[in-house]
Amino acid sequence: MLAADLRSALVALGICLGVAADSAAHMAVNISGRIVRYRAPAELARMGPLIIGVLSADAAARETVRLTWGRGQHVLFVVASPTRAVRAEFAAARDLLVLDMDEEYNARSGYSVLPYKTQAFLHAVDRLAGAFDYVFKTDDDCAVHVPRLRDALAAARPDYWGRRNRNPKPNRNPLDKAFVSRAAFGRDRYPDYCSGGGYALSRASVRRRACSRGVGGCS
Repeated sequence: MLAADLRSALVALGICLGVAADSAAHMAVNISGRIVRYRAPAELARMGPLIIGVLSADAAARETVRLTWGRGQHVLFVVASPTRAVRAEFAAARDLLVLDMDEEYNARSGYSVLPYKTQAFLHAVDRLAGAFDYVFKTDDDCAVHVPRLRDALAAARPDYWGRRNRNPKPNRNPLDKAFVSRAAFGRDRYPDYCSGGGYALSRASVRRRACSRGVGGCS
């Protein structure tokens, strides 16, 4: 019983649950009251100074990124639904972070896997990455001009960088994938934020978000 209680406590704090023989880290983090388990490659420890997290649900799109703008870059694809095909890709490519969740977007319930993917990515980088200065979050249907991105971050040295949405409204269309119910967010306007298609966070900013209320915990 003591061992089980200790394991539960470690999960609540977002602590690594062990490293398998294939050197993949098996992690768990509490995100808004839900325990999210994920698997990260050992290669994450050697990524930096810029780590690009690509939220993905399409194997063909991932391969396109690998062959084009992602070639030679430190790219980590964040995927859900650990199917046999995804597990095989994880072992072969060593650039996937795999959540033990369904790849689901339910407009009626307002559930989306996307926030969990983003928070798990930040948690993994905070816990497992080596020396990095910035992370850049994007999607697998986007293209990134990495040299220009590096130059922009070096010049501005921001904590949070991207295309700023000013005074935006939540999407109240229940048929849209991005639907947000009033139960999930009751206000008429969001605080300003950067578009999800591409934004950068400094190491310090990653740390703050990985340790924020409702996401794991930091010692």
